[in-house]
Amino acid sequence: MSELPMMRYVARVTIESKTPFLVGSGRGSEITDMMPVVDANGLPAIPGTSIAGVLRHGFAAHPGHSDGATRDLFGFASRKDSKDEGRGSKLWVSWAHIHDQSDTPVDGFRPEGIGDDPVLQNALALSVRDHVRINHRGAAADRGKFDQAVIPAGHRFTFDMILEGSASGDDEAHFDWLLGYLASPSMRIGGSGKRGLGAFDRNRVLYGAFDLTQTDQALRFAGLPVRLDAPAPELVPYNLQPDEQTPLSRTLELELQAEDYWVFCGEEAWLTEKEQSATDAGSQKTPDFNPVREERVVWRDGRGHVAPPAMYIPGSA
Repeated sequence: MSELPMMRYVARVTIESKTPFLVGSGRGSEITDMMPVVDANGLPAIPGTSIAGVLRHGFAAHPGHSDGATRDLFGFASRKDSKDEGRGSKLWVSWAHIHDQSDTPVDGFRPEGIGDDPVLQNALALSVRDHVRINHRGAAADRGKFDQAVIPAGHRFTFDMILEGSASGDDEAHFDWLLGYLASPSMRIGGSGKRGLGAFDRNRVLYGAFDLTQTDQALRFAGLPVRLDAPAPELVPYNLQPDEQTPLSRTLELELQAEDYWVFCGEEAWLTEKEQSATDAGSQKTPDFNPVREERVVWRDGRGHVAPPAMYIPGSA
């Protein structure tokens, strides 16, 4: 008879997007074919099932994890050709909510709206990325153009993870591995990961392990706040670094140096402040096309700021 899962391993995780990303809602709008998932405030959010799916994929792909360990941790559905009726996941993951400019998760409905918060306003100023469907010959398909609205880079999100485990066995080690994978450069959340979207970094983690057979620890676990914007004094900073000896993939970084003029055009023209003044004075024509560029959020001294737009090279280029 297996040991009852009387341990609870808890982590409150904050991640930061290193690139734009999109967790698609499956719906389009009048401006784009695919819109992101949003919360009750209309702000971008990441469903817990999306995060759990990424963790399961990474865990199962690791050569040190057996299929049985994956099924035990994440559960499995019943099959007609098996006597096993299936089992639910031992891992629970909440939705990840976006941070405002004070680096606080926006958890719960805000009837007053987002106000003049520049970080949240940036999250609502979606950037549209163009794509084209590829046919079986590896060429652009006829009438295959589509576009997606992406969330700018630099935004932070916080979510909770809880694992039902036992004091013996590999549950704690597996939970540590999952937290390490959230800091892996190979992790991607959302769609178009192979085209450069969805890269995240683990910003910070608060951690706690609670033995429910001990009254004091059970009470501490029961007292953990559900809201992500509430303090959790029972959790402590987690500093264990991921194991880099067995990477899931190899990363190659290239530094490009332009040897001549170059341009990757966007759909909208833009001007510098000096050029705009000349255009308003009638001495300069507005350009028809300019290089693509996007804003991103940067964090300094515990507050978020929106950096000036920077040019980028599309992965498809």
